[in-house]
Amino acid sequence: MFPVKDLASIYPAFLIIDAQEERAQQIARLLALVDYRPIVTHSLYQAVERSLREHIRPQAIILGQAETAQHPLFPRLLGRLGHDHGREIPLVLLQIHTAIELPLYANASNRSTHMLSQECLQLLNSLWTFTPSLRKNIKMIRDAAVLTSIPSRGLAPRVSQLKLSRNSHFLQILRTAHTLIGEEQWPNLIGDVGLPQYKQLNNWPLDNDICAIPAEHISCLHQAVAFSRPDDPGEQIRQWSQMGTAISLKKRSPSTLTQQTLKLLPRDMVMGLVLNTFARQMNEIRGEELHLCEQQEDGSYCLVHYSNLYAYGRIGQSQQSTCRVWIASLETTLQILDLDLTWEIVEQECSCQTLTGHCVFLIKPKQPRK
Repeated sequence: MFPVKDLASIYPAFLIIDAQEERAQQIARLLALVDYRPIVTHSLYQAVERSLREHIRPQAIILGQAETAQHPLFPRLLGRLGHDHGREIPLVLLQIHTAIELPLYANASNRSTHMLSQECLQLLNSLWTFTPSLRKNIKMIRDAAVLTSIPSRGLAPRVSQLKLSRNSHFLQILRTAHTLIGEEQWPNLIGDVGLPQYKQLNNWPLDNDICAIPAEHISCLHQAVAFSRPDDPGEQIRQWSQMGTAISLKKRSPSTLTQQTLKLLPRDMVMGLVLNTFARQMNEIRGEELHLCEQQEDGSYCLVHYSNLYAYGRIGQSQQSTCRVWIASLETTLQILDLDLTWEIVEQECSCQTLTGHCVFLIKPKQPRK
């Protein structure tokens, strides 16, 4: 869990001022997926208004149009932000006119790992020229377990071919996110992560099983939830996952007879049933087999999320566990089935750190206290 601290130290902010809305949203998605905090504005006046109301402290200002810097109001904005920050704020002029891939994306030509977008790296390098302290060492870890030891046990890595998710699943987590974030913050935050189409509730997807939601939309929504609670984004993510999982389990909760039957089975067998059911349901949500579970010799279970939702497209490299969504979801499931006292969930590998695109979890029997 993130310690309580200033959001700026976790997600450094960039103020975007760009009249080309589509490009601004594209840059916002890229920055959000690299664990930066984009703040999207389409005019100088909007930038001034948000900077005053939200007390933003950007690491740099990204300008879509050079003439913005010539406006008489701009030096005042720049001076005030620099005074608040205690240093001069760098200006970066956008020179991008074509679409850019996600920072880390699934390519049909590569069957084992995701690929790093060279266009995105070029953009990041241009930003890091002005903000060198934010530079990240972006390199895939080739000896990650998901590529080495886990395939040796029969779980060969796979990459999403559809890169989609069900409408109904996204609608559920969208509703939960909206409840947590609140109506006041929602329009700005959902726009800041590059998802302005979801500002209005009447634009939300239909409640059906069609796979039509791009996987990166879930990752961007994840970032909006995190940004919405500056004092503890990790706890906000955990609450989001717990709420969504509880709703999902309520919809398809087992009968009383089934629950009683489960309690009579050996704990290893029950956990295997729970995890295989979880993987099957996630595969249905994705429309392809990207979630696999295997019991290991020591009795623990290895659960692999290939092209992991909530982390798809993201580059984080945080020293802390990143997939709080899945940990909280699994913990909630175990609590409801009274398995939480005997089992624990550990994230072995996170794609945001290894950059493979895949995440690995271990579900282990708890050791008795001495």
